[in-house]
Amino acid sequence: MDHAASRLAKLDEVLRRLPARYSEKGRLRNDVAALLRQCQTLQPVVGTFSSGGRSVCLFYLHGVLPINYNGASYNIPVTIYFDDHYPKVPPRCFVTPSEGMALKPQHSMVDSGGMVYLPYLSNWSPHSSLAELITLITSAFSAQPPVYAKPQTPAQQPDAASALWQLGSAALGGLFGGGQTQSQPAGRPQMARPVAVAKPAQPQQPVATVTAVPVARNPKEQQQMEITQALRDRWRFVVEPLVDDINQQNKLHVDLENAVHAVRKDINELKQEADQIVQQEAELREAEGRFSAFIEANNGREMDPDTLRDEVDPDTRQVLDCVSEECALEEFIQALDEMLTERKITTEDFLREIRDVSRRQYMCRQLRQKCTTALAAPPVALA
Repeated sequence: MDHAASRLAKLDEVLRRLPARYSEKGRLRNDVAALLRQCQTLQPVVGTFSSGGRSVCLFYLHGVLPINYNGASYNIPVTIYFDDHYPKVPPRCFVTPSEGMALKPQHSMVDSGGMVYLPYLSNWSPHSSLAELITLITSAFSAQPPVYAKPQTPAQQPDAASALWQLGSAALGGLFGGGQTQSQPAGRPQMARPVAVAKPAQPQQPVATVTAVPVARNPKEQQQMEITQALRDRWRFVVEPLVDDINQQNKLHVDLENAVHAVRKDINELKQEADQIVQQEAELREAEGRFSAFIEANNGREMDPDTLRDEVDPDTRQVLDCVSEECALEEFIQALDEMLTERKITTEDFLREIRDVSRRQYMCRQLRQKCTTALAAPPVALA
């Protein structure tokens, strides 16, 4: 089994020990597996922390984050805790400095207890990426390391493992509704010790692997953190449904406006069609009146086509002449086709006659259309 497969197998083994209150174990497993493939210096751990007679089992990652600062490489030790509401709530990230080292005071992203603050954590959502979070933390620490070296005598060196568990219990005090705690964790797991790298000789420089020194958290900071977390939890359950409802109402409003525009367009088209129908009806009634008058005037009389032609106006007479000529040319084309079929004329003769007839037929059609347009136009008043 290769190294990557063994790390994933260890992750699965650790996750099997998680309590049932971790409802998103699948999402937690996928996010941490993607992070472990990217960062080889973190190890998954499950630990039980006790305070005030109560205990809680938490999943967390422990290890170091490699950074580059002023041309040198350093390992910044961190511990990342995952609450049972992950990914609805962000992971809690801590810097855990070792013996002989300390957190930088007044650091812009790390408080006096080692807790990391980033805008990405403040704006955390279920769609956020754990791998992207670690990348941002590493980039921020490379620009501004959170720890420095300080002189220390052997008598001042604390027990590294006890100090780390005390810091973890203090950081997780919010889970029990209280502040700081000095209790040792129950059944603490074995934790990977960070690997040290060479550190520069100058003082006040970032260092490699470190172990936690107990840091007393300011009660005011602890209370602010608890109130902020409580407001964030309540925000999800109270405000998010209202926001979703507002978005749904806005979408419905846009759909209704689009429907109104479509209905208005259809109404305008129907009005135009109604006006056209009214106009066509008037024209038909006018034509019907002319036909009725003609029939009454010629009732019982034998119709003579030539006489009827001579009685109409010149434009109408020209239209009738054009129609007659077009019909005659059409019959002539049919006759040419029959003659070609019976081999009475050659193909060359057929094509020559068809060309001439088609040209004449086109001219008649154009003349007829012009005369029809002139008949439809209103009469021009003469001065």
